[in-house]
Amino acid sequence: MTQMFSVDISDLTARVLAGGEITRDEALGLFGLEATADAFDLLAGANRIREHFKGNKIHLCSIVNAKAGACSENCSFCAQSSFYQTDSPGTASSTRSRCSTRRRKPDATA
Repeated sequence: MTQMFSVDISDLTARVLAGGEITRDEALGLFGLEATADAFDLLAGANRIREHFKGNKIHLCSIVNAKAGACSENCSFCAQSSFYQTDSPGTASSTRSRCSTRRRKPDATA
């Protein structure tokens, strides 16, 4: 059984920003946070770490539904497959040109 102990979020944040790591016990200690202020401190620390290592830009991706219930691939993770009984209405398949007009190339600066 892991012993729960108090963690100093600002110290953990500073350590990670300096290239260090946190221990397993410290990570588990974060699950024991109960005070709202501690949760906000954790979110703020995580955001600082994200910005430091990944910057402040996000990249979005969208999917064009080209088959709408008429897909023959039958992937188990997809709501369009026969694995799931959905009431989503099927529609005519999108044409290649219609899908192409919706597609945009990624920004060259990304």
